[in-house]
Amino acid sequence: MSTNFVEQFGPRDTMEYDVVIVGGGPAGLSAAIKLKQLAQTQNKEVSVCVLEKGGELGAHILSGAVMDPIAINELFPNWKELGAPLNTAVSEDRFLMLTEQGSFKTPNWMLPDCFQNHGNYVISLANVVRWLGQQAEALGVEIFPGFPAAEILYHENGAADGAVKGVATGNMGVTHDGTAGPNFQLGMELHAKYTLFAEGSRGHLGKQLMQKFNLNEGCDPQTYGIGIKELWEISPEKHQAGLVVHTAGWPLATDTYGGSFLYHLENNQVAVGLVVGLSYSNPYLSPYEEFQRYKTHPAIRGFFEGGKRISYGARAITAGGIQSLPKLTFPGGALIGCDAGFLNMSRIKGSHAAMKSGMMAADAIFSALGADRASDEITSYSAAFKDSWLHTELHKARNVKPWLAKGLYWGSLMVGIDQVLFKGKAPWTLHHQHADHECLKPAAQCTPIQYPKPDGKLTFDRLSSVFISNTNHAEDQPIHLTLKNADVPVGVNLAEYAGPEARYCPAGVYEFIKTDQGADKLQINAQNCVNLQNVTGALSSQDGILSGVTNLMQSLESQVVEAGSGGLNSSDRASLATQFQSGISQLMNLANSTDANGNYVFSGNAVGTVPYTATSNGAQYNGNQEVQQLQVDATQQLPTTAVGSNIFGNIQVSPNAYFSIPNANNTSTATMSTGTVTSAAAVTNDNYSVTFTSPTAYNVTDTSTGVAVSTNNAYTSGAPITIAGVQFSVTNGAGPTGVPAAGDEFSVQPGNQNIFQALTNVMAALTGPHSTAGDATNLANSIAQANTSISASLNNVLNVRDQIGNSLQQSASLTNVGTTVNLAFQTTISNLQDTNYAQAISDLSQEQFTYQAAQKAFADTSQLSLISMLPVA
Repeated sequence: MSTNFVEQFGPRDTMEYDVVIVGGGPAGLSAAIKLKQLAQTQNKEVSVCVLEKGGELGAHILSGAVMDPIAINELFPNWKELGAPLNTAVSEDRFLMLTEQGSFKTPNWMLPDCFQNHGNYVISLANVVRWLGQQAEALGVEIFPGFPAAEILYHENGAADGAVKGVATGNMGVTHDGTAGPNFQLGMELHAKYTLFAEGSRGHLGKQLMQKFNLNEGCDPQTYGIGIKELWEISPEKHQAGLVVHTAGWPLATDTYGGSFLYHLENNQVAVGLVVGLSYSNPYLSPYEEFQRYKTHPAIRGFFEGGKRISYGARAITAGGIQSLPKLTFPGGALIGCDAGFLNMSRIKGSHAAMKSGMMAADAIFSALGADRASDEITSYSAAFKDSWLHTELHKARNVKPWLAKGLYWGSLMVGIDQVLFKGKAPWTLHHQHADHECLKPAAQCTPIQYPKPDGKLTFDRLSSVFISNTNHAEDQPIHLTLKNADVPVGVNLAEYAGPEARYCPAGVYEFIKTDQGADKLQINAQNCVNLQNVTGALSSQDGILSGVTNLMQSLESQVVEAGSGGLNSSDRASLATQFQSGISQLMNLANSTDANGNYVFSGNAVGTVPYTATSNGAQYNGNQEVQQLQVDATQQLPTTAVGSNIFGNIQVSPNAYFSIPNANNTSTATMSTGTVTSAAAVTNDNYSVTFTSPTAYNVTDTSTGVAVSTNNAYTSGAPITIAGVQFSVTNGAGPTGVPAAGDEFSVQPGNQNIFQALTNVMAALTGPHSTAGDATNLANSIAQANTSISASLNNVLNVRDQIGNSLQQSASLTNVGTTVNLAFQTTISNLQDTNYAQAISDLSQEQFTYQAAQKAFADTSQLSLISMLPVA
């Protein structure tokens, strides 16, 4: 942060806390929760603040992981009852050794403990983080999303001189040329007795602390990896919930550390990824292309053929293990989670370790606060770590990565001896002898790698991947990529190492071109970066809108339950109907949201057309099925809008079911069940009506085409009715069979429901007559239909938000991954650096998060249920 801004616009506002935590991931939130739990147990007050750079908790989490529940068991022994989203237990472990065309499955009895996941869970880590955030806020933790810490503050005099005093958030509204723009806002200072840093791998403040306090003294060089991941939706017949697959070998060379993972989550989703150690020697290697061709292996591609890629992300991974852990504490604070490097690389698991580190730091801080201490060193945190199961786990895994650095075959053999024979208790400890950058060889000593072209179905180019990764960049913010020495890229990187920056950047930002004079030049395609990030800025806006949809849906779901509780009088029904009408109006407003330019977000590329207008039976979609495009380079455009009918219009309640809706004028209590597909070949997906001409006969009409399908069909009470390959049964609510009356009619429609229609049906049933058994049946059916539709709609919105959140992490990791590799190469090749990505994220988030903060404060002080459902702007 420029001191000139403070001099010009200062002083900065200040807030005081007992504890400030930088980073709202598993480590930071666990620390905050543990502090509040301890305070609650001992009836004390401890003020805790969490700063999160993402627009919401989970926004920068790369979802799709296997979680060991050991830490969450300690933090919340009743996490199942509390609804923690650990829904998919690991059902099977597979470890494959891949050759170019073949694979060999390691028998499970030969697998070391690090590859055995019995008792673990396949999770969406973004959802787990959101859940942890909910628990933290319920305990009184103050969480500020969208405010990244940009500067460490230090005490300048007194007994605490030189100790960490807190942090300052980044300035907002700094323009492209580094000056204060019209929306400039000075950052805020947050002072604390203790500050915890939980930024994740290579946190920019954590690196400053390591240097200032010499925290790496006596440690092995830290080693890193790049993890590249995609989330897919695959065919149900290929999905096995809880299946965990790890591989080693191809496509990486035998001297390159790395491996893959493939996790089957719920809802037919699969997270697949490749980890490549940054100690690779061949400068022609491209981690991104290695991952793409990995998916083409005969043992892997079958999972994804016929599937759909949902999102993509990449992240730096701190992989050195216990030998490379820095000193954890310093005056005034500590490092926790991946900011310190607690990842267990042998297990490819870090969330449980991050949580435990945060909990141990919280214990130490709470004891210090109880002794009226402040700004000193919480050494009991380090002592607790040495006595913990986490230390035991990391010590057991200490030799795995050093052995694998010696090559695939020899390393695998020695890992087997170390982990299976010695159980991680070998009487020796191997050390990391070199920093990653020291392993890179000159291009002349290496063979170029020819990667196949992407097919757009199983493999993809970088730009299309970065688009679905959801990166953000304000057009007028300062350039976040600069050259320290313009001669190095061509004179050293290209000449000696074949220009590795052209391969390691996941967005193709770096490109070597020829000048008019025929000379080589490094071109930084900043516009690619900016436009791609603007594209995902639009997605970030959509996520904010869908956050409002989520809150509204949850409230409406509660109202539906209330409507079906029984014993309602006419006044109660009228009041509920009014609330439903208000809810429908609010949902319509969200569906008709506009961006900062006044363009409609959910109308496809008809951005000037209102997406939804109300009709007598719900709402009508007026947009189209196309999307607006943004040019990202000379040959490619990417979309910036969404098709609203895919979000609000068609809610897939059940992929193999039909719903029936009784006519409000029916005179019997008979109802028709949800239909089940019995002959997929006969299903038309049309709407039908079933009209009983007597208790023993009925007609069927295809209302989609207006054609009579059959007439005078015989009906026997208790016998099923089959329509176009879908089977229904008629019930009366009190038993297995029902007796319809002449004139009774039922509408039959596919499991894709319109949420506006479902809510309108409930409102109509509440305001309609309630004098007959048929009226009561109609209300019960409408409520049941609405409850199912709202639940399905909510799940759909949450899945979309998870996909967006799973991608939002790239707004930081695009810079982080590129600069991590770059910094790893800095001694021998590259001098590219990211000057201040916290500043960049701060700028882009300014207006959105100001509105979020205002909305939260307003909702907290409001008493009316409908007021609390107002959407976030």
